[in-house]
Amino acid sequence: GIDGNTSSVYTNSPETVTAQGVTVGLTYNLPKGYMIGANYNWNSLVDVPAAFIAEFNTPEHKMNFTFGNRKLTDKFGFNIAWRWQSGFDWQSSFTNYTLYPVPAYSTVDAQVTYKLPDLKSTLKVGGSNLLNNYYIQSGGGPNIGGLYYVSVIFDQLFR
Repeated sequence: GIDGNTSSVYTNSPETVTAQGVTVGLTYNLPKGYMIGANYNWNSLVDVPAAFIAEFNTPEHKMNFTFGNRKLTDKFGFNIAWRWQSGFDWQSSFTNYTLYPVPAYSTVDAQVTYKLPDLKSTLKVGGSNLLNNYYIQSGGGPNIGGLYYVSVIFDQLFR
């Protein structure tokens, strides 16, 4: 036999539940083509009745910081980003409505771009979660590690 929850009925709360959020971002262009940027997101539910299972499943805080230069030289460009989010409790029928903690995590992403003028193409080498620190984004979800890539873009092949 099957143990545990095998179905779920979704309903609205008879009481008012309010979602609040704010997003703030700033990108600043520095001399010589450098760029620095940051953004912050705040999300929250208020007035949630005690027995109501909201399944909001959103971290309260998220931040990103970026730094780069698309044209460091005629051929080279780069971008680096640091991402962070706070921990939160995941709720869903998949986890039998038990609060499943999703820990806070941060990652570093980077990309280097090199133009290949003879081939009328661009080479990109980079990665997401460069330090390969495993994290989860949802209750019962997979562990997410680093992703690394090399690509060649033929963006001016027929020009």
